Amino acid sequence: MEQELDGTDLLMYAFRDIAARALAAAVRDVMEEAYLAGIFDGEGSVFQNEGRWRVSVTNGHYRTLERFKERFGGSITERKPTEPHHSMCWNWSGSGHVAHRMAEALLPFLQIKRDQVGRACEAE
Repeated sequence: MEQELDGTDLLMYAFRDIAARALAAAVRDVMEEAYLAGIFDGEGSVFQNEGRWRVSVTNGHYRTLERFKERFGGSITERKPTEPHHSMCWNWSGSGHVAHRMAEALLPFLQIKRDQVGRACEAE
């Protein structure tokens, strides 16, 4: 025999579903930030340009750089090969609020560039 649910039970199930979805989204966000931090640690740069600090990543996989742009802003530019044996690649870069947004999100996960990014944040 099926048990009927009252309004409280229905609310409880709805809340559990909403909470589970929110938790899953938060976990996906953390995983994405950890992934992007790994890419930035390996292929990223932090430098000053005209008194502003900039961040950039050069990569041969355009979709990877789109993930940086979607999450933090900035721009992607094409870098044509300078030598016949070089492959096509792209560069994502940002400064100001883009660099700060990236630093805030990725700093907890950075290993190699943690100090460099931390110093850049303090200097601004």
